[in-house]
Amino acid sequence: MLLLDSNTISYYFRGDPLVVPRLQALRPADLGVPVIVEYELRY
Repeated sequence: MLLLDSNTISYYFRGDPLVVPRLQALRPADLGVPVIVEYELRY
């Protein structure tokens, strides 16, 4: 399992060429977002 931080998620949505392929290569079940990160991204 890979837990994502807010920076990694931001890089993904910006289309970072290093982050996007790495995350897309993983199964969704292998990714996690901590509650505090979800909160940071919402507010």
